[in-house]
Amino acid sequence: MLSAGDERALVAAVNSIEDEVADGMFRVLPLMPWSWLARRRRRTFAKLAMSFVVEKLRHGAVESSALKALEALNIGDEDLQHEILTLLLAGHHTTGSAAAGCSITWQPNPG
Repeated sequence: MLSAGDERALVAAVNSIEDEVADGMFRVLPLMPWSWLARRRRRTFAKLAMSFVVEKLRHGAVESSALKALEALNIGDEDLQHEILTLLLAGHHTTGSAAAGCSITWQPNPG
């Protein structure tokens, strides 16, 4: 349903939001004005990418999809985008963690 370009934009948006959240959790010093402006631009891009993807998916979603279930709650577009972004971030992070954990090979104790 999504083109390769759509997927790249979505991945970039998710990575941008994830990086911003991580940076905000561990930041000690305030951002410089140019850094704040760059962060604001990335956040604007991420929101635009998300809204584009949500609108595209809305038109092709089947009735049994998670998107249709969220739409049935009659929440606003921005809240819907936030819910989808939360699902994407949670899935992205847990999948990455699981993949990283699987790359560690188990070796039996020689004793």
